[in-house]
Amino acid sequence: MLGAPRLRYADVSCPARWHPRALSLLVYLLLHRSHPLDREGLAFALWPDLNADHARARLRAQLHGLTSTLPQELDVPWIIADRRSLQWNAGAPTWLDVDEYQQTAAGGTAEIAAAVQLYGGDLAAGLDDEWIVPLRERFREMQATLLTRLIHACREGHKFERAAEYAQELLRHDPFREDALRALMELRYESGDRARALQDYRVFAERLEKELGVEPMAETRSTFARIAAAKGHPAAAEPVAVLHQRPPHNLSPPLTSFRSRDEELAALTSLVAERRLVTITGTGGVGKTRLATESGYRLLDAFRDGVWIVELSDITDPRLVAETTARTLGMEDRSEQPSFAALYLRRCLVIFDNCEHVLDAVGATVRRLLKECPEVSVIATSREPLRVRGERVVMLEPLLVPADLEGVGPIAALVRASPAAQLFLERATELSPKFRAPERPDDWRALATTVRRLNGIPLAIELAAARTNVLSIERIAQSLDDRFSLLTRGARTDLPRHQTMQACFDWSYELLAPDEQREFRSLSVFAGGFTLDAAAFVAGKTRESTLA
Repeated sequence: MLGAPRLRYADVSCPARWHPRALSLLVYLLLHRSHPLDREGLAFALWPDLNADHARARLRAQLHGLTSTLPQELDVPWIIADRRSLQWNAGAPTWLDVDEYQQTAAGGTAEIAAAVQLYGGDLAAGLDDEWIVPLRERFREMQATLLTRLIHACREGHKFERAAEYAQELLRHDPFREDALRALMELRYESGDRARALQDYRVFAERLEKELGVEPMAETRSTFARIAAAKGHPAAAEPVAVLHQRPPHNLSPPLTSFRSRDEELAALTSLVAERRLVTITGTGGVGKTRLATESGYRLLDAFRDGVWIVELSDITDPRLVAETTARTLGMEDRSEQPSFAALYLRRCLVIFDNCEHVLDAVGATVRRLLKECPEVSVIATSREPLRVRGERVVMLEPLLVPADLEGVGPIAALVRASPAAQLFLERATELSPKFRAPERPDDWRALATTVRRLNGIPLAIELAAARTNVLSIERIAQSLDDRFSLLTRGARTDLPRHQTMQACFDWSYELLAPDEQREFRSLSVFAGGFTLDAAAFVAGKTRESTLA
């Protein structure tokens, strides 16, 4: 898999007689063999430009070709297939170099050195499928990280020549990585080969000018000038960091715990590794911004040029979206339509936060960013999808609330197991020093009632928890008939629309067009829920136009 895919069975190479799409199917099944794969999703991944029926037909044809080509001597099938899913058979004898690579890389320095030798090239080299690109880049980044660790380990052990060899390998792996060049120059100099250190710079600068028309970064030029002017033994020189350790970012540090969304966070970070554009959608106050920010922190080491959040809540003119993006990313071109070509070599994650009121402008900016910058990935938070090609939409649901507790046994344990109740207890403890967890069953019931009536919305739960400094949980539950008056006094540092639930709803309402606002007001005649037909009737529209 590392390099062009090669298949061997019983120590004999199997000729690649199958169609290229069958090879793509084989690689996909092997790389995702830990779980069954939905046929619909698999067909879309392999044939994203075809409609669903044609994609499924292609999948059936290539699956038949693949199973016919795989060795037939095995007593068990290579692929387990049913009407809905496909999966590589865990019982079939399978060895993958990617597994060996990852397992070996988890060891010490000697094992890491062995893993680096296993890397025979880009993952599934030769496949041009869109789905393979994020996985390929993840392995490329992993190889770069392993080489960086080896450089540090050898340098700390004063094995400068060996460290220089790894730095050279890192430059071959990523030819325009300037921190690798600086490391190589330092190592040459520290081993006494000052002339070669200067020559490495000149060769790199010439290639950079020839292929990209730019000069090395200021930090790299400074390293060259310092070594060129240095006199005496290199040990006398001021020690410098060989490689950058932590990528830059503009993420705000979290001020509160974040345990109620562990599953969603793990799923999102995994998805970002596979797709370049992920949009988190959901109702106001459900926690889209916080989830995106936490994922940015978790993914920071995967993006060597950093994670950057573009805050759009204060942008009222759509023409300012691209300019704001350019400014956030440190670009000199800050016109209405800046060129993102300057970011071509940068591997970074850009988070567009609060897109719903400038949706079209964000979509256009993201489309250009992804097209012009192949190593940039995007997370967007919005009430609606961006509708950009390749977008993966994640609907963030409210937190799970306790079920009806009438006649149920251990109430405290059942309520405490609810993520919504956990969030309330965490925030109440953080915000109210005198707060104590409920002890009486009636208090646990009141807590369950509170988070249920707040529909599991994190913002609403946090605002309610803030009132525990003056109200008991039972009193909070009783006061929810006038929840807009109760749910106020959010943190002063929060965005204005996050300081009260009324402001949150006002923001949502103002995003609607005038005719949509009129239709929304007409729904106020319903005391509870309503059907689609009922909504269409009071709005004076047809069922189909109501859905539109």
